[in-house]
Amino acid sequence: MPGIRYYLARAGEPSKLMAPPYDVIPDSDLAHYRSLSPYNVVHLTRPGTDYEGAAMTFERWLDDRILEPESRSMYVHEVEFDGRVRRDLIASLRLQPYSDKVVLPHERTH
Repeated sequence: MPGIRYYLARAGEPSKLMAPPYDVIPDSDLAHYRSLSPYNVVHLTRPGTDYEGAAMTFERWLDDRILEPESRSMYVHEVEFDGRVRRDLIASLRLQPYSDKVVLPHERTH
């Protein structure tokens, strides 16, 4: 699964590119994040109603190498909350019938 990352040599300082998750940013804070960098993630994640514009911005950032696809990878995702750490592995697989047992049960969801 190829991830997409900022190419920092072009995009700039990481602290100016990041923002909280889109659904927790108050509208009153959007101007602040947008002013940090023309490449701050809120230009993609909080475009108002201009989703086509956000898609065009995303494509332009790829074309201009602000964002770069990585080679196929698996990713470790780690979140700390309530004094605990949760680690997840993110990857893509081909869809297989459950009966083939390619992916074994690993959660209490069945």
